[in-house]
Amino acid sequence: CDEDGDEDGEAKVETPSNDSSEPTAVDEEEEVGSGKVTPVPPTVLLEKPGLRLWHKTDRTFRVPKTSLKMHLTTPDIYRSPRTMTLNRLYQKVLRDDLNEYVYDAGVAGCSYRVTCLPTGYRISVSGYSEKLPHLLDVVTSRMLSLIEEMKEGPTSHPGLA
Repeated sequence: CDEDGDEDGEAKVETPSNDSSEPTAVDEEEEVGSGKVTPVPPTVLLEKPGLRLWHKTDRTFRVPKTSLKMHLTTPDIYRSPRTMTLNRLYQKVLRDDLNEYVYDAGVAGCSYRVTCLPTGYRISVSGYSEKLPHLLDVVTSRMLSLIEEMKEGPTSHPGLA
């Protein structure tokens, strides 16, 4: 028998006994071998004025996905019919502007949503954990740059005056 094969001279393929992508510890909430998983509620990791951070591990499918929801509050959204209309228009322009990029993100398993509410804006992003920071960065940076592009007044768009 040689080092790389068995007695017949055929090559052996050895697999590691413990795959690093699989969980190694058995959670106390799981019944080993039964296939049943006891639901565990999310836990609050951080709570400060204006910020609450929750965490819950996916114990059923064990997929590295994340969902992030933010609510930016402001009393100015429904201050007047004009501001309400401008904010709804902004939401639609943003969705249309991000449509091309988000199509590719959607194919990669990520999604986003920006919603104009009477109390402010809700930003939701979800998808695979490693890609989510980039998607959130694209959405928020485009939100800020679009605000600058849509500013009103004679000095904001001198070529149109």
